[in-house]
Amino acid sequence: MSAGQALRLALLAVAVLAAGPGLALVLRRLVRHRREARQARLLGPLRPLVLEAASGDEPEAAASLSDLDAEHWAAVQPMVLSLLAKVRGPGRHELAVLLARRGVLDAAVRDAQHARSPVVRARSAQLLGAAGEDAPEGSRSVLVALLGDRDRDVRAVAARSLGHLGDASVAPALLDAVGRAERRLPARTASHALLRLGPSVAPVLAAATTAPSAAVRATAAEVLGRLGAVRCTAEIAAALADPELDVRVRAARALGRLGSREALEPLVRAADATSPAALRAAAARALGEVAAPDGIAVLATLVADPSHLVAVEAAAALAAVGGPGVGALLDLAGDGAPRDGEGALTAGSAAYAEEALGRFALAAQDCDLMEELDARRAS
Repeated sequence: MSAGQALRLALLAVAVLAAGPGLALVLRRLVRHRREARQARLLGPLRPLVLEAASGDEPEAAASLSDLDAEHWAAVQPMVLSLLAKVRGPGRHELAVLLARRGVLDAAVRDAQHARSPVVRARSAQLLGAAGEDAPEGSRSVLVALLGDRDRDVRAVAARSLGHLGDASVAPALLDAVGRAERRLPARTASHALLRLGPSVAPVLAAATTAPSAAVRATAAEVLGRLGAVRCTAEIAAALADPELDVRVRAARALGRLGSREALEPLVRAADATSPAALRAAAARALGEVAAPDGIAVLATLVADPSHLVAVEAAAALAAVGGPGVGALLDLAGDGAPRDGEGALTAGSAAYAEEALGRFALAAQDCDLMEELDARRAS
């Protein structure tokens, strides 16, 4: 072999090696495209049958799908899984039963426990949650175990799935996951799951307002307010004395959401000048939501608070009350505004009052009030 031939062979070998990765990528894409096209052809005639099963009105459709051969089922399964996460009622039940017959749900239980890939574990946990009450026996314990998974995304998916199962007995596990030192579940994720479980978790949350973990106490108070658990007003009010500021702020917000008159006195105490500004601001907003006459008087005082945040929240709360609250703002915007020891307006209370009145008048389309404010500004 001459030197020229050897050089050409070497250049050809280099070209083949350079093209190798690109050629492999092209071949993979071609194979995937052909596979997807074949599945689409197989799914086409079966699509109406899947939609009938998802409607919940045609049990025969689900039975027919359960008898498909492996090739046709592989084409149908992605559509079934997609619909399972979207439909409710009888339709979801029919799809879940279909997946159980095909062994998909049992496989999800195994994969959630033993799969090495966090993506597979998360996907399996999501499927178990989508199945809801039709999830296989043992799904709850598997999902509870995943709350301590080493992957944070898996933990989050497990929490959401527990919320979808609708079993209030998992509430303590969700709260414990929030209070862990390691592999902690974000409080927001746990809150969404607890809210899905509904009012039946209120007693567990009420007890958790005195838990050792501040994150758990804060989460419990927050969710109780969002659930409208009026019967737990006393427990939430007690959290206003919590050593952690975040817990006290969330408790104040929760009392405002409840709107109970029993919350008035604790909120008035929380709005005291000795409280941190963040708590006074939360208490001001909550007092506006309670809308009691005594609360309006306190809010009128808070409009003159030295903290800008507290003053603005108090003015906005008075405007939201309407009626007596608007009257108090009108007094504050005029000569009756609170004054400090030297007779000067404190914290710009008149300006806050006028701003809140203007927004209220615009939102309520109150032309008379807008004209009165314009007259005040012009004078």
